[in-house]
Amino acid sequence: MTSGCRLARTRAVLGEPLGDDASHLSGCARCREFVQREAELVALIRARRPRWPAPEALRDRVRERLFAESARAERGRPRPSRRRALSWAGALAGAAALAIVVARRERTGSERARELVELVATDHLAFATRGDDRFDVATASRGEVTEYVERRLARAPALPELPGARLAGARRCNLGGTPAALIFYEWSPTSGRSERVSLFVFASPGVELAELGRPVDLPGSPAVVAEQRGVAMVFWSDRGLTHAMAAAAPAPELTALLAAAR
Repeated sequence: MTSGCRLARTRAVLGEPLGDDASHLSGCARCREFVQREAELVALIRARRPRWPAPEALRDRVRERLFAESARAERGRPRPSRRRALSWAGALAGAAALAIVVARRERTGSERARELVELVATDHLAFATRGDDRFDVATASRGEVTEYVERRLARAPALPELPGARLAGARRCNLGGTPAALIFYEWSPTSGRSERVSLFVFASPGVELAELGRPVDLPGSPAVVAEQRGVAMVFWSDRGLTHAMAAAAPAPELTALLAAAR
């Protein structure tokens, strides 16, 4: 690894503009791959969590330490042992985690609601488009799915029977620190068209239902509808659990599906 590699990777990790180091990437495939992986990781973290920036003083100290290590390597001094390097990396990770805790502020109910809607949309897009091999249990049996969810959440869910749809399976997921069961239906709203519908079931995350979307008229429990990133979502509560049904379909179609459920 050259000094150009170290500088380019350091700036990528710190989220700084590459500047003059950008020209280095054109001739270094490994650094291009490193920077691309780093960008994908940052995008994933931002999609799953709000961004709480570390204090500037901490960022300065981390930046100075990284550049000091790079300069020492350039002067030909012995490189730190693997154990020492791992210890230093662990210390940095601990400092970053502490910075997040320090920088994190109390969020309002509406901010938590926006985060929950974003997480449901993101997980639907991430899992509903994948094959059945990503399920923890692949089955059309209501009994097996109910048993799976009850083991996961210690409560039995109320699984709606959706007209024109069949159960496909279930898996576990995590909505911003809240364990959830994710149930899948295969839905054919029209001839020749098939959609996978996701049903998230989880304990109340401390968000008022009204903050998650606009009211929608459905039989039974009060419900709200939200839309984000091309995903329609309907939220409601039943048996002490929050339910969120999501599909890449128009909101009126999804609400009509739920309205006709048994």
